[in-house]
Amino acid sequence: MKASVFLLRIILFVFIPVIIGLTLYDWFSPFAPLGIKIFDFAAYVKPSWNGLIYNVPDGLWSFSLMSMMLIIWRGENSKVAYFWIVLTIIFGMGCEFLQSTDLLKGTFDWWDIVAIAVGMLLSLIILFKRG
Repeated sequence: MKASVFLLRIILFVFIPVIIGLTLYDWFSPFAPLGIKIFDFAAYVKPSWNGLIYNVPDGLWSFSLMSMMLIIWRGENSKVAYFWIVLTIIFGMGCEFLQSTDLLKGTFDWWDIVAIAVGMLLSLIILFKRG
């Protein structure tokens, strides 16, 4: 893959979803994801659907993570490539399930599981075997 195509895919499928997810979470949630509150948009506008604040960013972040793995392992048909893709799924879902046991800080939510699964599935549909 040409370096310019590789870079374009990283920007479109990895960086932009992460930035959008961080922006949504930072603007609307009462928490500061990076320890600083860039803009407290929630003081002015409250979304009618909490999924926009909490679930959509999880879906975007999982889309980004799966996209990164698929871009890195593009065209590779090996056990190692599939191991990393499966590990990505386990990591994404595992982090959410660990929140239910209090081993990981956060609040477990079934809608987060749905968002994570949809994000990863969309990434697989868009990038898997496309070359």
